[in-house]
Amino acid sequence: SPDGKRIAFTSLRNGNYDIYVMDAAGNHTTRLTTHSERDDYPCWHPNGRQIVTVSERDGRQDLYLLDVPDDAGL
Repeated sequence: SPDGKRIAFTSLRNGNYDIYVMDAAGNHTTRLTTHSERDDYPCWHPNGRQIVTVSERDGRQDLYLLDVPDDAGL
């Protein structure tokens, strides 16, 4: 995250590629996406409250903007 307190990442831990956030120490993981298609390549928006991700939906890839709850990963 822009403030260095959180990390956004992709994981296959629930059987599908989803976006997660955790604190900078690697604790307090929060899952942000639950769509059945692949979500990947998270990138923090400069405001620190949103993440841009690539997702395959409706048979094509597109960019999506996710809101990050204030307590996600903390």
